[in-house]
Amino acid sequence: DANIPHQYITRVYARSIEKAHGSKYQGGAHIGTKSDLKFNIRAGLEEHALHFKVGGARDLQPLSRNLPENDFDAVAQKDYDQAYTGAEEQVLRKSRIVVTTCTSAVLHTALNKGGASSRTWRPYTFATVIVDEAAQASEPDVILPAMMAEDRVVVVGDHKQLGPVVAESNLCKAYVNALETPFLERMLKEPERVAANTMFHMQYRMHPSIRSFPSKHFYDSRLQDENLDDQSALLGCIWPKPEEHVVFIDCEHPHCFGVVVEDMRRRSGQTNLMENMTSLKNGGEAELVAEAYSRLLKNRACQPGEIAVI
Repeated sequence: DANIPHQYITRVYARSIEKAHGSKYQGGAHIGTKSDLKFNIRAGLEEHALHFKVGGARDLQPLSRNLPENDFDAVAQKDYDQAYTGAEEQVLRKSRIVVTTCTSAVLHTALNKGGASSRTWRPYTFATVIVDEAAQASEPDVILPAMMAEDRVVVVGDHKQLGPVVAESNLCKAYVNALETPFLERMLKEPERVAANTMFHMQYRMHPSIRSFPSKHFYDSRLQDENLDDQSALLGCIWPKPEEHVVFIDCEHPHCFGVVVEDMRRRSGQTNLMENMTSLKNGGEAELVAEAYSRLLKNRACQPGEIAVI
């Protein structure tokens, strides 16, 4: 939308995603494609992908044809990988904006000057590093990419909302607590350490009656509303008070215990969804949700795709 030429913006995906989308590069680590989740690159974004740009390099075409389809030729693969990493470096040098995840910023060999065989992390550096949704990342996930900045680091997030999720249960409690504490939260406990901080006060999503609760209880009543279309007339089928778009309903139905789920993919061996008594189900509550959903559809206040059940 900004009309920036695609060669100036490069998206670096994990090596496993690159391989799943046709990359023939075999050097370095993290090439495995075993995953229960298939990652789809949205149409229109592929042209920005590093592996897409490199795959079209003219110097790689003859080397690519030399790679056997159903066999492995170590010499041909080495020549191809060497040319591939060189093409990656050329693409990154032409790029003015590089987009990637915190993990790939550290692990992807294209962003490591030491190369695939180096045991020392020597990251590419940038004038500015922006870490978005930083409150949902553990502190190491924020600090390591921040080390790639030459001049400034911009950390964007909201520590009053969802924090990092530490799935491993075989870590000591102190370490888990440290990982679950967002970097932003820890820094803002001592505001003098982050003098150059700001808060966006204007919100564009919620009806003012929805905004009032989080603003009062979490943001010191500092949130403000952009002018929103008033839909109270359309939603009168569910709001007892047309001006209030928040309804708390006590279903007066007891909870039931959830189930234990075995998940051997995690290092802990087992993830217990009943841990800390947080996995509960409530049939009566589900019936009320279904009734509210039905009323919204019956009165044509919403389309099915406009309703989220959380």
